[in-house]
Amino acid sequence: LKRVQFVGLAPAGADALIGQHLRITNEAGNDASYLIKDASRAGETVELTLGLDPRIGEGYVASCADNTVVSGNGLRLASWRYYAGKTLANEDGSALYRLRDVVKGRSCQLAAEAPQAKLEGEFADRDGDGIPRYLIYDYGPGDTVTVKAWVAVRSGGG
Repeated sequence: LKRVQFVGLAPAGADALIGQHLRITNEAGNDASYLIKDASRAGETVELTLGLDPRIGEGYVASCADNTVVSGNGLRLASWRYYAGKTLANEDGSALYRLRDVVKGRSCQLAAEAPQAKLEGEFADRDGDGIPRYLIYDYGPGDTVTVKAWVAVRSGGG
């Protein structure tokens, strides 16, 4: 969720990304745009800081069933298929799933097969505070990131 590699980007070129927008799309039809607030080289990768938090939903896990995590609170935008194609994560980010949809504001249905027992383990109280939580992100693994029409220009002196 946090790293993007630009092949062939010159070390000084990372700064040219600041102020540009990146577009994130996936096969489920999701499309989001984020402003790049900061960019820096980290070895062979470029680390980006985006202008918005990608969390678009979160709540408490009430239960799990095959291919489903049931929310303990209502997700108000579910009626408009807002969460379809987004990324569902457990509270420590160790389990990530593409959402097929959220039904009746509570039933987070996964696009992939996941048995109840596996989901119960992954969406348990992982941080020990007594409350099992989930998060929904605007984007996730497998999504395509594009930066349109950016260039880096360096003065050659003279």
